[in-house]
Amino acid sequence: MSLESSEYVTIQVRVPRWIKEILDKYSIDIELIVQKILEHEMKTIMLREIEKELDKIRNKLNMTDEEIVRLIREDRDRM
Repeated sequence: MSLESSEYVTIQVRVPRWIKEILDKYSIDIELIVQKILEHEMKTIMLREIEKELDKIRNKLNMTDEEIVRLIREDRDRM
C-alpha cells in the first residue's frame, strides 16, 4: 500500500452551502484539503494499531522501552 498511488477513486461529500460558498470565495483547494485530512487520519489510525501491537510485544518480552530501543539500535548498527 503506497501513499503515492496512481489509482484514485472519487469520494463525494455533502456540506452546507455556506461552507462551499466560503471555500469558493477564498479559492480553497477542497480536493487537496480533503486528501491531506484523510491521509492524516489514516496515518493516525495506523499508528494506533502499531502502538497496540508494540504493547503486546512489550508485554510478552517483559522489557522496558529503553531496552527495546537499545536492541533496535544495535540491530540497525549491524546492518
